[in-house]
Amino acid sequence: MTADPTSLPHAQPYTGTDTIVVGNGNQLAITHIGHTQLTGLHKSLELNEVLCVPTIQKKLIFIRRVCRDNDCFFELDANGFCVKDNKTGTVLLTGSSSDGLYHIQIASHITCKIAFYGERTTQDVWHARLGHPSHSVFSTLLNKYHLPLDGALLSNKHCHICPLGKSCRLPFEYRKFHAQSPLALLHLDLWGPAPVSSNFGYRYYLFIVDDNTWFTWLYPLAKKSDVLTTFIPFKKMVENRFSSKIQQLQIDGGGEFTSRLFMNFLSDHGISHQISCPYTPQQNGVVERKHRHIVEMGLYLLVQSRLPSSFWVEAFSTAVFLINRLPTPQLNNLSPYEKLLHRPLDYKFLKSFGCACFPHMVPYNKHKLSFKSIPCVFIGYDDHYKGYRCLDPFSGRIYISRNVTFDEISFPYKQPQNTSPLHSGGLHSIPPPDQATLTTQPDLGPSTYSPQIQIPDSLPNNTPQSPSPSTTSSSLPGSFSHNTTPQAISSLSDPRTLSPTSPSSSPSPKSTHPPSESASPSPKSTNPQSPNSTTLSPYTTSSHMLFTNPPSESTPHSSPIDPSMFPNSPDTPNPP
Repeated sequence: MTADPTSLPHAQPYTGTDTIVVGNGNQLAITHIGHTQLTGLHKSLELNEVLCVPTIQKKLIFIRRVCRDNDCFFELDANGFCVKDNKTGTVLLTGSSSDGLYHIQIASHITCKIAFYGERTTQDVWHARLGHPSHSVFSTLLNKYHLPLDGALLSNKHCHICPLGKSCRLPFEYRKFHAQSPLALLHLDLWGPAPVSSNFGYRYYLFIVDDNTWFTWLYPLAKKSDVLTTFIPFKKMVENRFSSKIQQLQIDGGGEFTSRLFMNFLSDHGISHQISCPYTPQQNGVVERKHRHIVEMGLYLLVQSRLPSSFWVEAFSTAVFLINRLPTPQLNNLSPYEKLLHRPLDYKFLKSFGCACFPHMVPYNKHKLSFKSIPCVFIGYDDHYKGYRCLDPFSGRIYISRNVTFDEISFPYKQPQNTSPLHSGGLHSIPPPDQATLTTQPDLGPSTYSPQIQIPDSLPNNTPQSPSPSTTSSSLPGSFSHNTTPQAISSLSDPRTLSPTSPSSSPSPKSTHPPSESASPSPKSTNPQSPNSTTLSPYTTSSHMLFTNPPSESTPHSSPIDPSMFPNSPDTPNPP
């Protein structure tokens, strides 16, 4: 209550019949009613329904009503009082005590916000005036500064200007669904083109990830259009191997997957598909993360071995071979190989990629004074043989053998110790291979082909030549068989070369049987002079080599490795 009507900015005449009764029994008339504020330490306290009684001697405040309207509480003692916020405990107002009353210091004048009021404006106009702020900022301004708004504030009112400047990507939720069985959902993607063609003309690779087991298959491709011709035999192979049908594919919007031929093939075989939105690789995140894993591990292997970049297919294929055998948290620390095939793993047969190796070559010696082995470079595992792939850098031949001695400390393609890659202009101090050629020989079947590499010319004078019988070469092969499909060894006869295919032909998945984890079974005796006289069991193999064009006797050739690392071999074994 107050006796001064000017202290109430918006006082209205009181029309009621109530009066104020004081201690001596007198009744005091009420002339006006309004509201005002008490300026506090941190915020103002609202005083609503303030009564104007001209004959009253003191200004009085009803504590209960102040606490109700401002969500606060009073603390009183003999010396004074304080008002605190009910939620934070912050002191809002203080006062002293005298003459049996608690006194509040009131400013000589009350600041009025009438200057802020003007013509009421619509919400859209205020939103535009303020630069299209967010709804939370806009509502705070309206409430704090009492902006004159025409009508109520609408929280769901849509502005057609804001999305043009504020559009952004929506957050992605973690995928909770996973396939409950192998082949129920496969993730496909294509990587490439590679900046460097492989030794056999490949620029891309197709890889497939099973959503249930995380097992990965990788197939190098010469061109993107080979995707369908690679996927068709893959589908036949895995469905036959695991007695289950492919149900669904997760692919991106690339033309190799959305072509009419590919879509018709999926429709004819009842395979549903999901396509990620344009420029939204997160919707195909399984293969995007797998891309990174494969490329990173492949680069590790190339750096470790110092092999030229043209060996990226061998490095990436070896990376997939190892990734399938590494435990992963998504499978409770099981490996994809164990999850898919339910077999224990033996890691003792693994060797360092690019290290020096010495395959057993006695069956191929022409005479008894020939060396029993030759220095080679280990370039990975072969999924169609139970052995290792060994590159002879002197002749460019690739030998596949289970009888191999390894020197995992020596890496023949490494630079000289006194040369730093950073100062030599690259990682390799040796010339990379140009291209691969094959000897035309009777075909042994689709699962017995392996590539071989021809090393370029330029030999030091102190390095002896290794002539070999002349062979007929064919063009660059196009069906590189070094994939990651699990399989077992079928019966093999004596080693021989295969008829090559055109590089434009699509690579096809091979055998459907899982590979053996041991690389050292006991071999049976074979007669290299009688190619058809001996058949090996699925668990035995002998050394296998494929041939390239031999260097001309009139043209000097050089080895891409340091000749001092291995003894010179003037009598390199030749095929029977």
